Amino acid sequence: MEYPYFEMHMRDASGIAFEHWTDSRSVEIHMHEYYELFLISRGSCLHVFDGVETLLIPGDSVIVPPYTAHGFSISKVSSIYNCQFFPEALDSKFIKLLREILLPDETSAEDDLSGSSEKNAAMTQQTVRPNPARRGVIHLNPREYAFVESLFESMFENYDDAKQLYALKKQKFTEVILLELHQALHRQNRIYRKTAAGNNLAIADVLASMEEHLADPPAFNDLAAACGFSPNHFRKIFREATGLSPVKYMNRLRITRACEYIQQDGMTTVEAAEKVGFIDLNYFSRVFKQVMGCPPSKI
Repeated sequence: MEYPYFEMHMRDASGIAFEHWTDSRSVEIHMHEYYELFLISRGSCLHVFDGVETLLIPGDSVIVPPYTAHGFSISKVSSIYNCQFFPEALDSKFIKLLREILLPDETSAEDDLSGSSEKNAAMTQQTVRPNPARRGVIHLNPREYAFVESLFESMFENYDDAKQLYALKKQKFTEVILLELHQALHRQNRIYRKTAAGNNLAIADVLASMEEHLADPPAFNDLAAACGFSPNHFRKIFREATGLSPVKYMNRLRITRACEYIQQDGMTTVEAAEKVGFIDLNYFSRVFKQVMGCPPSKI
């Protein structure tokens, strides 16, 4: 299928563009010749990425490779930070790092994503695809999220800097953001490798059970006992596997599903809250704001 190609936002000689996008308009499925890195800051959106639809919420970051179809479906005002760049605009050391983020299990030291646009196009179309298990999404923890957001914010504070200095700032800030995403991904993968295979299987079963019982979630102590773990050990390996405590993971799961009910199925806030097991609407609103960064009425 043919998709329209989008040009880089405010393209200049630096080969890097930053944008802070605050809107409720959806973006049609499209492609482009550059890499696009974005961070959800407020609200939520359905992101169609390489044929997969994923709900993104604040703290979610995605890198879209060139020549990969993607688009956004947004129903309420959302805030998205965006960085578009060509690989040759970065220090050569970041070419391999960029590939490790996109294909963490298939990286070769000899791979090179720099060079001519024709070479990049052929290589990207053949080999650069985000890890399908992650759907291309890196969920930053609160510290990582705050740091990356501060870098994006800083890019919009000094538009009047000398062009040469501003171009250098764009390059270095893009590289630091990539380093932070790479570090977050490396930390997650290291935790997975350290966790015993049996523990991973047990947590996988727990996550499946949580998905199936959003409206009436089982007690976490019962889940721990079913896995043969003490409550403390269960919480430890759960956090190692997911980056979140069982309660925070379940709340994120329930709120994400509630958003889908409201945005896709047209449910009221009350109906969506009850559907995911919240009887107290005030408590639902508090948890919703903690996860989404805004009240249910704003999505």
